[in-house]
Amino acid sequence: MSIRHKPLLVLSVIKLMLAQNVGIQDFGICLPSRYLPIEILAEERNIEVAKLKLGLGLEQMAVCDKSEDVPFMAAKAIEDLVHAQLSNGLVENAHDFFSQIDRIYLGTESAIDAAKPSITYALDLLQKSFDCSFEHIDFLDMIFACIGGTDALHQCLDYVRLRPTRKCIVVAADKAIYDSNTGGEYTQGAGAVAFLVSNTPELMSFDGEVGVAVQHDFDFYKPKRYFSKEEIINSLFERLGMNKDAIPKDKIAELFNTDTILKKGTLEGWAVDFWDLPGGFVPIQREEPVYDGQFSNSCFEQRVSKAFGDFLRKNNIEKLPEIAQWIFHLPYAFQGRRMAVRMWWEHVARFESAVSEQVVSEFGNPEENNEETYLYWLKQVAKSKEYKKFVSEQIAPTDAVSSKVGNLYTASVFMALLSGVANSKTELLGKRGLFLAYGSGSKSKVFMGTYEKGAVSATIAKRIEGHLAQRSPIDYKEYENLRRK
Repeated sequence: MSIRHKPLLVLSVIKLMLAQNVGIQDFGICLPSRYLPIEILAEERNIEVAKLKLGLGLEQMAVCDKSEDVPFMAAKAIEDLVHAQLSNGLVENAHDFFSQIDRIYLGTESAIDAAKPSITYALDLLQKSFDCSFEHIDFLDMIFACIGGTDALHQCLDYVRLRPTRKCIVVAADKAIYDSNTGGEYTQGAGAVAFLVSNTPELMSFDGEVGVAVQHDFDFYKPKRYFSKEEIINSLFERLGMNKDAIPKDKIAELFNTDTILKKGTLEGWAVDFWDLPGGFVPIQREEPVYDGQFSNSCFEQRVSKAFGDFLRKNNIEKLPEIAQWIFHLPYAFQGRRMAVRMWWEHVARFESAVSEQVVSEFGNPEENNEETYLYWLKQVAKSKEYKKFVSEQIAPTDAVSSKVGNLYTASVFMALLSGVANSKTELLGKRGLFLAYGSGSKSKVFMGTYEKGAVSATIAKRIEGHLAQRSPIDYKEYENLRRK
């Protein structure tokens, strides 16, 4: 073969590698050991229970104890994945399993370190559980609000396409924590999902292009803030009704000292006391977000809509193929049901003459050139028998688990996939699932997957039900105690 033909050969090889059937082979999950029944929170916050249960689909809220942080949940989800592989006889031991793994990528927005990946903190737990080496594995965090796990999944899918003999683990783990008495408190939750990504997908394979939409928004964020030491001490005296002048000036000056040098043994930079922090300001970063609920919902809808259009264009799709389940990121259980009506009408219903004729006969023709009127029309259509049938068959199975665990942030869309399989009333093999992922800040990704032979509802339902059954309910007092810790 001449030299000029070698690039064609290389291109053919690359195309062949990219055509590999790549996707999710197996999964593992971790749920916190406790949950709060939503009616207890509703009573304490003077909220109508029906609003939370019937309006938002909330039943139970996963609550972490002080040991159940992101590394713990990530490690436990990976352990669950490994035990599933061992119990099915797919590997002989943990050493054989991890010898095939090149990457363990974590999607989270609840990191416990600003520099060191939180997934590396899970190493100690994994090494205690499995007597094998992890040194050859690439550990990494990916952060983009609730879509970081999806980003990690796509990175690992591409990696395996180019290295079909190797495997990756994608784990999404988060704690959704909001301030008390806010609109986000009742949507709290926590948990982790781990996926084994390989070229022998048993649960779901992925192909086609990914639709993307990104915009810089401040709908939900966790900013670093800085408080002046002088302002802190002045505020403290004022709140306590004390006279600062009664304290010796040299003692006050020590608190305002900006020339502190932190050097304790060999661990430089370690502050033993709050006031030992050098500089005139104290940095604060809270787990609880700053957010605008209504604006966040608007960003969610806009980004998903734009990403959906990008998905159709990139895949040259004029009419959406038959979709078995629509898999949304779920900040609360019924979010997908509430926002799918426009996409359903524009890309599904209007192509089905019997459905579209029934909708038009009941609600009239839509005025699509008038956005306000069109949105009102869609709101009415959401009450139709045809739309409710679509929700019952293609969305409701995916949000059933969310009702019992709350918002899992990065793991939410992953759990929606597993919930959809566990609660499916029909055979899914060979059918398509449509993912509509979202992360505040804001970004959406829309893509499709094909259900493989391992998508058996009874098997997956049994595993999920087992995890749910291991949890214990708590009362309001214990909920508040855990919040303070």
